[in-house]
Amino acid sequence: MQALEALNTRRSVRNFEPSFVIPKEDLDKIISAALNSPSAINLQEHDLIVITNKEKIAEIDKVVFPSCPPQFQERFKKRQEMFGTINPVTYDCSALILIVENERCQEKWGNIDAGILSMGLMIAAEGLGYHSVALGIIASPLVEKLFGLEKKLVLGVAIGKAKDKVNIHPKENLRKVKYIE
Repeated sequence: MQALEALNTRRSVRNFEPSFVIPKEDLDKIISAALNSPSAINLQEHDLIVITNKEKIAEIDKVVFPSCPPQFQERFKKRQEMFGTINPVTYDCSALILIVENERCQEKWGNIDAGILSMGLMIAAEGLGYHSVALGIIASPLVEKLFGLEKKLVLGVAIGKAKDKVNIHPKENLRKVKYIE
């Protein structure tokens, strides 16, 4: 799949096939490609934690869901009912990649670089025929404690095979673009 096609057709998936296992060699390809993502002055400010253990992923749901504000819990419950997922926050993904600050992380660029890295993960996954969703909601001290992280968890990216066909319809874009010539 070409990069432009992957960027234009990628959609956030919230109903992964719970029994699907991503082959280790494909996960390695996704990670390797994402590690080539640019970062501010090449600081490479984030490390990755790749979780494929379903019980560990489910533990994240167990600590994150109850800590969410009621309106978020309601939204997660509706999606869970609509999609028939077991885990309302991680959507039964095959792999969950945690993006964690490391000792080189700079306050000024850290979140920007994490966003770039997460898009690298999602496009690499798409290029191999997998699906993904960014999970900012799991960036929580509760998850940091659960995994004994010493540095701040910035974002998670869930990857797997969609349970249902992904509907690639034109995406409404609310962003504005201005050209200056």
